[in-house]
Amino acid sequence: HMRSLLSLQEKSQSYIFSPQKAIFEIIKLNQDTKLKKSLVTRMAIPIQKYLQGNKLLFQEMLICLINNAYESYQKRSKHKMVFVSATNINESCLINVADAGRGMNWWEKNLASKAFHSQKKEHSGLGLFFVKQTIEKDFKGKITIKSKKNKGTTIDLLIPFYKG
Repeated sequence: HMRSLLSLQEKSQSYIFSPQKAIFEIIKLNQDTKLKKSLVTRMAIPIQKYLQGNKLLFQEMLICLINNAYESYQKRSKHKMVFVSATNINESCLINVADAGRGMNWWEKNLASKAFHSQKKEHSGLGLFFVKQTIEKDFKGKITIKSKKNKGTTIDLLIPFYKG
């Protein structure tokens, strides 16, 4: 699936879309899943603010980050909270995806966005690589990973708003 997304990225078309609506669509799609019960969202971006890029790739990035956050908890953990927020910062959209899962040490954090590196068994190691490539290449944005071992991880995506 990730490889097909990476190839889609090569021929992606640029659209103007509302990040708020795109995020709400993801939440609606997960309405009856275990993930939805763990998801806490806060949207503080005006509906009239837009991003330029491929909406599908934007949504796939967020789904990837949300799934990674959910999977960062121990299997037996009862409370797997994933926090997603979107705010307006200096004409940019700041999206945070945070968890209180197993976290990463300095070395793991630096390897996290490299292709084919994964801390999880039976994973491709392409998720964060895809997010980093997409945010920088398709949205001219930045990704920041903050993490502490056994405390959790916060991933920030900073994407400039469309100025049309």
